[in-house]
Amino acid sequence: MQRSVVVVLVLVAIAAAALLWWAQQPAPEKAAAQPGSNSSRAGQAPAVSGPSVEARGAEIEQKDKTGKVLWKLKISGTFTTDKALGSVKGKDVQWDLVQAGQKTWRAVAPDIEVNYAARHIKFPSGARMAASDGSMSFEAGRIEYQMDSGKIVCSGRPTMKLRSGHVRATEFVVDTQRHIVSARAVRARYTR
Repeated sequence: MQRSVVVVLVLVAIAAAALLWWAQQPAPEKAAAQPGSNSSRAGQAPAVSGPSVEARGAEIEQKDKTGKVLWKLKISGTFTTDKALGSVKGKDVQWDLVQAGQKTWRAVAPDIEVNYAARHIKFPSGARMAASDGSMSFEAGRIEYQMDSGKIVCSGRPTMKLRSGHVRATEFVVDTQRHIVSARAVRARYTR
């Protein structure tokens, strides 16, 4: 159960890092203008579009050796990149994680900030995620993934809801390198 939440948070962080890497790639050069065309002036670089990138329907997937999809991550939202700062900001972001033979997870966040120079990924307005079968959901008012330490810090009344109850804390810290989940001021309710 905790492992599923960790897997989803790590995959979201990986997807954001992949988006940042993609945004930092140089734009492909445009073909030279044909003689007689007025599409560009001699000696002038072609115009480059603005920094806003809209990602709708982007997918990342992993397959086994036989070509069977192990998992697929679908991402949507509007992303703005700043190559000079090495950052990506996203609005109205949604991820759907589909795992072979497993439940589907959906994560939604109003915003995301990826800063490669500072080595962190933040969800300043929080995020929600839920399993498609209703067995578990998680939400927090603020989430930060620290790339160097591999820690995911969830604050702002993070709450994990299960069919049998819920767990609330002032802070959850998921250490993805040591595989440890810790919490402060935990309050739980169990129902049968």
